[in-house]
This record gives sequence, structure tokens and C-alpha cells, in this order.
Amino acid sequence: METYTFEDIKDEVYGAKGTSRRDNIEKELATLQVGLQIRNARKALHMIQSPPHTNQTVSDGILW
Repeated sequence: METYTFEDIKDEVYGAKGTSRRDNIEKELATLQVGLQIRNARKALHMIQSPPHTNQTVSDGILW
């Protein structure tokens, strides 16, 4: 059975590192990771925000 590294799979599916498609995907992933880290930090500190365009507080743990 032949095994593949994660990098091999990413190269096959998204293209080699340095191509525009791969760079765009990795940029979007990095942005998503930062957003998730911010959301998790806010949740850990019990900080919530109002949904956009309303004055209601979100009480079910969803962060907008």
C-alpha cells in the first residue's frame, strides 16, 4: 500500500505551493483560523456581541 503525505495530497488537489490557487486557499484558511481563534477567545472570556443592526444580545453562545 502506498502512503502519501498531507503535502502530497494538497499538491495534487490544490496545486503546487506558489500557484495562485494554492496561495488563495492557504490565505483563506489562515483568515478562517484567526477568526476562529478570536471567536474562541471571546467565548472563553464570556464576551458577546449584538447581532448586526439590532440591539438584542445573543444569549445562546453564537458570536456574530
